[in-house]
Amino acid sequence: VAVMLLLVVVLGPVAEEMLFRGVVYPGLRNELGPWAAVPLSGLIFGLFHRYAGWPAVVITAVFGMGFALLAEGSGSLWPGAVAHILVNSKCLIAQLWDFRDPVGRPPKVEPSAEGLPNQAREQTGPVPPDHFDGTASASASSPPSP
Repeated sequence: VAVMLLLVVVLGPVAEEMLFRGVVYPGLRNELGPWAAVPLSGLIFGLFHRYAGWPAVVITAVFGMGFALLAEGSGSLWPGAVAHILVNSKCLIAQLWDFRDPVGRPPKVEPSAEGLPNQAREQTGPVPPDHFDGTASASASSPPSP
């Protein structure tokens, strides 16, 4: 946990700020001006986090724009680095909290091999093999006649 804390919460954000707000953003700002460089560098930052899914791209792009504005307004990487460290700290705490599954939280339901959640299978018994493959008999799938 200590290594993860150091990498995810401190070294990662500082390295990303040095790259994105220390190199990418100034290069774009010098060529395009700040009004184009802020959203473009934010988008590049978001795409760098594509491994976490498209929602993460959008969220990190917005944060990247905020970090670029902090760098622009302050003339320093440190305000953005501190903000980035705080964001990553919150994300890590949320992941660790979810992993520990605190008391009072309903358990996560995992699907079983038969397609039903394990809890449902335990309550209803085994699922017949033809239930999900479309080979059930017509009498089983048609409604009863009045």
